[in-house]
Amino acid sequence: MSIGWRICQSTTLTCPDWNGERREFDGGYAVCQQGETKPLDEGTFEAHIKYIDVQIIRESAAWYTLWNRVQDLEEAIPYNAEKDCARYGGEGPLLELRPGMFAVFYPEDAHKADRFLKGGSPVPYKKHLIKLLADRSADA
Repeated sequence: MSIGWRICQSTTLTCPDWNGERREFDGGYAVCQQGETKPLDEGTFEAHIKYIDVQIIRESAAWYTLWNRVQDLEEAIPYNAEKDCARYGGEGPLLELRPGMFAVFYPEDAHKADRFLKGGSPVPYKKHLIKLLADRSADA
């Protein structure tokens, strides 16, 4: 985890324009993302096999994600190796993150990120998305 944190604090991830540019490093990459949260009850969970997701919230009034183990969800869209993503339907526990907090999602974890609660409204957010290779032999 310390590599991802060092990257976020380094000058290579200051993100003055938050344009989503992918910044490579040994063992993964980082992206600065911004947007508006979406309704919690819309969309699907996503999970990745090749990368571990580290999502670090930089700015947001309230940012939520649902989480669950892949084995406890129903596959909605099969795994796409090019996108390193599978989609799932189902329910899961709610996680709330505030600026400075982060969540780590391993390949066995599915998540539905960038959400707002029922009865709430979209809020803008900015986050660092760090992708760490789950199996370092995969980058050989």
